[in-house]
Amino acid sequence: MSLDNLNLDRKTRSSKWISTSQISDAKTVLSSDYFSNNVLTPVYFDAAVRKIPPNSVVLEVAPNGIFQSILKGSIRKPCVSISLTNRRASNNIHYFVSAIGKMFNSGLQPHVQKLYPTLKFPLRSRMLSLSPLIKWGHSESWTVPEPPVENGGSVVEINLAEPTHAFYNGHKINGQVLLPTSACLLLMWRALAKNKETIMDQPITFENVEFKRRIFLEQHSSTKLTYSIHTSGSFEILENDKSVVLGNVRFEELETFDMETKFSKNAKFLEKREFYDKFIQEGFEYSEIFQSLSEVDIHGQWAKSLWRENWVTFIECMLQFEYFANNFTSAILYPSRIDKVSIDPQNFRDKIYTTSSMEPSQVLISRDEKLKLVSCQGIEIRGIHFKRLDFTQNLDNDKIGIKPWSRLNTLITHKLSELNINARYIALNPDILDQENYGPTKNFDTSKKHCKSNVAFSGIGSTGEKIMGVLKYEDSTSQCGPVLTWRVPNSWSLSDSAGVPNSYATAYYALIIRGNLKHKESIFIQCGASAVGQAAIAIALSINCKVFTTTTSKAETFNLLENFPNLNSENIANMKSYLNFEKLVLSRTRGLGVDVIINSLEGKYLKASLRLLAEYGRFIQLGNANLNNYSSIGMSIFLKSVSFHGVPLDILSLCGEQDRLQLHNLIEEGIKFRVVIPLHTKVIKMAGLDEALDFLGVRIQAEQVVFEID
Repeated sequence: MSLDNLNLDRKTRSSKWISTSQISDAKTVLSSDYFSNNVLTPVYFDAAVRKIPPNSVVLEVAPNGIFQSILKGSIRKPCVSISLTNRRASNNIHYFVSAIGKMFNSGLQPHVQKLYPTLKFPLRSRMLSLSPLIKWGHSESWTVPEPPVENGGSVVEINLAEPTHAFYNGHKINGQVLLPTSACLLLMWRALAKNKETIMDQPITFENVEFKRRIFLEQHSSTKLTYSIHTSGSFEILENDKSVVLGNVRFEELETFDMETKFSKNAKFLEKREFYDKFIQEGFEYSEIFQSLSEVDIHGQWAKSLWRENWVTFIECMLQFEYFANNFTSAILYPSRIDKVSIDPQNFRDKIYTTSSMEPSQVLISRDEKLKLVSCQGIEIRGIHFKRLDFTQNLDNDKIGIKPWSRLNTLITHKLSELNINARYIALNPDILDQENYGPTKNFDTSKKHCKSNVAFSGIGSTGEKIMGVLKYEDSTSQCGPVLTWRVPNSWSLSDSAGVPNSYATAYYALIIRGNLKHKESIFIQCGASAVGQAAIAIALSINCKVFTTTTSKAETFNLLENFPNLNSENIANMKSYLNFEKLVLSRTRGLGVDVIINSLEGKYLKASLRLLAEYGRFIQLGNANLNNYSSIGMSIFLKSVSFHGVPLDILSLCGEQDRLQLHNLIEEGIKFRVVIPLHTKVIKMAGLDEALDFLGVRIQAEQVVFEID
């Protein structure tokens, strides 16, 4: 038999070519003789199978997988035998595709795309997706490790109907149940103990706890609070996805002050009923469990409280004591921030449980005004800051509703015997106007620290010459403090000069005395169109500094360039976008930043301004309101060896005699060399006070309001 007419290409056998007709391992060449021998010679199947190496994948290409049982019994493990077809299969297409899947699971990479026609893009909209055909099999359950929750995130529900929460009903303000401040601290105490897998007997410290808003509890529904503790120790409590409490907490050994309470034989104190009557008059409604203070010193140095086996009520009584010592008005105050709370439970219990009496133990609470500290054995609370609790005015019943009648406070003034000045003009100058909020006069804070400001004026002196000046005024005493005066140049009017002292005094104090601005340094001035901003620009340009500033409109930019021709228009940015002025300053300084920054903004604008500070730079923050905000700036900025200075608008309250003398000389020299120039003012008659308030409420131009006094 000859197969020479096949005309086969000659090919040498490879290592994977195992012949069943030739037992020898000699090289075999693919030819017609090989196939003739293969047809005429018996099949040595068993001998060929034994030559299959381990870990092989054996594919049977035949109409029916008749050799599968023989292969599985003969090949060495862990070989895999796969048949591509099976006569007994109900659907050989599914069987074939399943075989390809077995090949893939065995480590082969079959080119399945060759089984399908080539697709032409874009595909038709009716093309079915494969994703619905792929599903997870959940026939078996598997146990997997549960990762630890590092941030301690969790949710707690407070329901006044539950026995454990019912005592909160005894803490009300104007009829509404208010979650006590101490309850938030106890919540985070329990959460930290749970995270650390310990009991609540270790000393714990809370720091920089900020209460952003109060949590009122409903009688017939639950209040859900979400809280989390991060690995750094910072925590946050949220209600309805809004942050209500922020702070830091950690377990640590405490270092406490040695408090020595001195009692006088003639000491006067309030008894329990007298003390809590004051709270009732102010709108607080405390039940018996929250009325634990039995005696309170009228000077706020000590108090006695009962321990009722409740951390919330006891700590709340310590806060009541501090509230009593700080509230000088009838306003409702609540803690807005606490600098530090330290609790040593074991030390506290050692003091409490020294007797076997079943009556509640009495604890002595001490208070130190200088240290801003309220403490007892085992507990210290430092730096409690209070804030007014404002209520929305009831507008439901117009017939009996209380309507605002007047926003004027009568102030009787007299001539200053020291100077005997006949004042003609007084400047009403809110240099930095961040926000304006109007509301009922009952919500105005009338505490003794309410009004402390500078008053600029101009007029005719006793010798008949025109003078201008600035003085310190406090409404708590209705008296004027130190006065700085200067002679008014003949070319200036009294109305022009009234707007000069306050603005330039603030600018000189910030730039020269605090900022130590030098010749040809660079400076960035926020709100350049404001009165203080214009004064700062004039001072900086006079010593050849490179000035960058911001404005809110093209009109303000035009006015600045008109008033200061030496100001580079390319160094003025739009204040509305912090990215705008940040990019401008860094690009113009080649990424180095500026030497001095005068800032009056907060939030993201403050952070952006900080990034513009060069090495050894000086940052001056203007404004009373901004300086009272508890904003963090981080420590990395100090790697540049920079310094920070806070300059409130009532600078005369900070100035000593030497600073006032230096301010006087600086402004006098500025007038001489025409650095100090009058700013835009709007003169209003004293009878037009309403007009002045309306002007300040809608103004967009940089003008100062000056009152003319006949």
